[in-house]
Amino acid sequence: FSIVCTSVVNRVLSWKEKLLSYSGKLVLIRSVSSAMPTHILVASNPPKGIFRLLEIASFLWGETDFGPRLHWIRWDKLCKPYGQGGVGLRSLRHVFDAFSLKLWWKFRQGQSLWAEFMRSKYTLNLHPCYAEACPGHSATWRRMLDAHVVVERHIRWIVGSGNSSFWHDNWLGSGPLCRQVDVFQEQPIAEFGVQGHWNVQRLHQVLPMHWVQRVLEADPPVSGQADKMVWAPSISGEFSTASAYQVVQQGDNNSRVFSWLWHLVLPVKISFFMVRLVRGRLPVMDIL
Repeated sequence: FSIVCTSVVNRVLSWKEKLLSYSGKLVLIRSVSSAMPTHILVASNPPKGIFRLLEIASFLWGETDFGPRLHWIRWDKLCKPYGQGGVGLRSLRHVFDAFSLKLWWKFRQGQSLWAEFMRSKYTLNLHPCYAEACPGHSATWRRMLDAHVVVERHIRWIVGSGNSSFWHDNWLGSGPLCRQVDVFQEQPIAEFGVQGHWNVQRLHQVLPMHWVQRVLEADPPVSGQADKMVWAPSISGEFSTASAYQVVQQGDNNSRVFSWLWHLVLPVKISFFMVRLVRGRLPVMDIL
C-alpha cells in the first residue's frame, strides 16, 4: 500500500495548506479521495494504520511551528452525511466495509467460480449463516464473516421453485423463521408446497398459528422458476456499492438544521463554519 499512500500524500502536500481556506481544503480532500484507487480494497485487507494515514485530517486543520493544530471534529464525524452533521467526506474505512458487503453478496449469489469454490471450501453441507471463522481460514473469509450479519439483514428472497432455506433465508420480509421457533431442521421452502399450494397441515406441525397465516399470505413455490435474491436498500433490488456504502454509513437520524446549513446558495466556508458553530467546535472562551 506504499504506492497508494505516497501518491495521496504527495498530491495533498503539493498544495500549501496555509494558502487554502477550509472550503478549499475540503474540495481538495474530496478530489483526492475520489481519485484514489479504491478497487484494491476489494481483494486486500489493509492494516488499520493505512486508513489512519490516508485520513489526512492534519491537512484540513493545519499545523503551526509547534505542531499540528487541534482537530475540532473527529474524522469519522466529518465523514458523515450533511444531514447528520458531517461535511460529506468519504471514509475509506466505510468504502472497505462496503466492499466487504459486496463480497458476501457475490458469495450468496453463487453465480461465479469463485463463489462455488468458497462455498465448497467453507460452507459445504452448511447454511452460510452457521459459518464460523476457524484457525487457518483465509483473511478474505474472515472479512466476509464480519460483514455477513449486516448483508443478511438486507437480503430478501423472492420464492420461485423454493430452493432457498425455509428457516434461515428472509423470504417473508420479516426476518428468518428460525428466530420464531426453538426446534427446526434445515429444509428448503419447496418441502412445504404441494402442486403449487402450501401444505397447510405440515406448516401447522412446525409453526405457531400466526406464523402459518403469514406464510399462507405469501406465494407458494412454483417449479421452473429459480428463487431470486433481492437487495432491499436498492429500489431496483440489485446490489450496488453506493447503496452498500449508505448501509455501512447509517447512524444518527438526519437533522433539518444540519441539512439547511449546506444550502447551495451558501459558500462552503460558511456552511463549514456553521457546522462547527452548531456542534460547539469553535475556539471561543466558553469552549476553551
